[in-house]
Amino acid sequence: MPNYLTIAQLLFLLFFLSCAGPKSIDYQELLTTSQTSLKRGLYTEALEGFNTLKETPQYYNEGLKGVIAVYQDQGKIDQLLPILAQESEHRSNTFLLSALGGLYRDQGSLKESLQYYEQYLAALPDGSKNVSRVNKVITELELAIELIDNPHDVTVRKLDKPVNSSFSEYAPSLTLDEERLIFTRELRGQEDLYEAVLVDSKYVVNPIEAVNTRKYNEGAQSISGNGRKLVFTHCNEDFGYGGCDLYESTKINGQWSKPKNMGKVINGKYWESQPALNADGTELYFASNRPSGMGGSDIWKSTANAGGVWSQPINLGDAINTPMKEQSPFIHPDGQTIYFSSDGHLGIGGFDLFLSRKSEQGWSTPQNIGAPINTVYDDHNLIVSTDGLRAYYSRQDSASTDRNIYEVTLPEGVKPMPTTYLKLSVLDKSNGQPLMAAVDFDDIDTGEGVKTLMTDPSGRLLTTLPIGRNLAIHVDLEGYLFHSENIYYPELRHGHDPYIDTIYLQQIMEEPIAVEEAPSIILNNIFFDSGSADLKPESEQEISYIYTLLNSDPTIYATIIGHTDNVGSESDNQILSERRAKAIKAALVKKSITDQRITTLGKGESEPIDDNTTEEGRKRNRRTELKINRS
Repeated sequence: MPNYLTIAQLLFLLFFLSCAGPKSIDYQELLTTSQTSLKRGLYTEALEGFNTLKETPQYYNEGLKGVIAVYQDQGKIDQLLPILAQESEHRSNTFLLSALGGLYRDQGSLKESLQYYEQYLAALPDGSKNVSRVNKVITELELAIELIDNPHDVTVRKLDKPVNSSFSEYAPSLTLDEERLIFTRELRGQEDLYEAVLVDSKYVVNPIEAVNTRKYNEGAQSISGNGRKLVFTHCNEDFGYGGCDLYESTKINGQWSKPKNMGKVINGKYWESQPALNADGTELYFASNRPSGMGGSDIWKSTANAGGVWSQPINLGDAINTPMKEQSPFIHPDGQTIYFSSDGHLGIGGFDLFLSRKSEQGWSTPQNIGAPINTVYDDHNLIVSTDGLRAYYSRQDSASTDRNIYEVTLPEGVKPMPTTYLKLSVLDKSNGQPLMAAVDFDDIDTGEGVKTLMTDPSGRLLTTLPIGRNLAIHVDLEGYLFHSENIYYPELRHGHDPYIDTIYLQQIMEEPIAVEEAPSIILNNIFFDSGSADLKPESEQEISYIYTLLNSDPTIYATIIGHTDNVGSESDNQILSERRAKAIKAALVKKSITDQRITTLGKGESEPIDDNTTEEGRKRNRRTELKINRS
């Protein structure tokens, strides 16, 4: 007889089966639990939970975010991408397509990224607020791919040890002569400044102990072209104006001074960082997120007056700054070309490097420097050598590696205006002691005063020298005979092509001496046409310096001596040299110097100072000379 279940047995069985069946899932609780596991580094449990969340449409996006986070934390995005790409083939989810586009972009796979962003755009409903954003991303990707597919033919080289190390190095800055390189090094979360000095063509690196602290971070600095002023970023100090402030230090007798906060004109309660001094240290560019800018962080500029007081910073404007972030400015010694990094202008990676040129109309539209200098990762802190041939900047080889300092030869089209430098040492001729003298730069062709600088206590001066300007340079100090130089580089002939000289100033004698023994100078900025004794207008500045010297002390008098090369007859050259000396005297008498205080002599071709067989030698021999004595 068949066994039938009683009603009581049947009810018990149904109850048992219902208890043993699958429980309903509390997805919100699972999301919280999975996120907690992720924070604790329990990746297996977190991944299991997030994958479960992805199985329900309501929690798909949250689950996908979690899965991505698990792989990102472990540095395994390259393993996740093919999984998500396969999933996208049978799931048209806008969040998935957007995530794939972003992940491929972060990995540097721009063509794959473009493919998914285009799919994402096509899947968006009409009128979606994301359409304009995605169109912008697509435009950026198309430009980035074009730049990468058409790179400059240059080599990017990582600087050797001891500049780069196993730690991160970034934010380089250089003196005009490239003999000193300042940079930031990060050791176990501590940022400090280091100075690399060129010794026998190799850098010797040491921390800048006078500036660095043990407790706080110092970095993102700029050194003036002459190497005497350092402006840097100092962060997280309790008594600063904001989270990061700009500080300055001055090199005195070879040592950096105690740093000084640049004050509330430059610093505020916001973020001020990444300074850039111009070559002469009279202009300061820096990045700040102060609210009166365009948004994000902007580039600002302040100018120092003759007393070294900085002006209220001004924003560089919307030609350069965007609602996003502009950072790490660098103003080239040409004074006209600025380089900076930005994630607001169209580029290859997150932050790209750009340049803009200044004209009477303002700053030009920024130009992307292009690949391979710019990469799919963040590129910052580009600086350019004085001659404009090389650049140095900080970059990463991958998203997970440390930053290092790289060197690259700049391609045409992104170089600054040709510029070199002048390096002088000014000494007392009688005892060799260094002199703090004024050095005036005047444009001979326009008569415009370009700048006046002072040598430092060691008698040294290092400054920019523009290409294509005919300059009269005068070194002047009370009680001494001024020194005259004429410098004209129509173009850079090779390399830096700097002007380097040691100048010996001669004291004006206190007592009368023989004319032959009197101190003298060559008047390098007196000009005549060939065979003529008519002073050219370009001689006016030199005449003015002689006049000022004579007018300052009525007890001194001048002897002006003319010299020629040996081209032509000896008698003609003698007459020409006499006439030229008299022409200078006439110009001074016209300025009210009495006739009796000026004597003229002509030496013709009798006293050459160089070889008359070369054009350069003959040019030196065609000269006028000034001797000063006392009455």
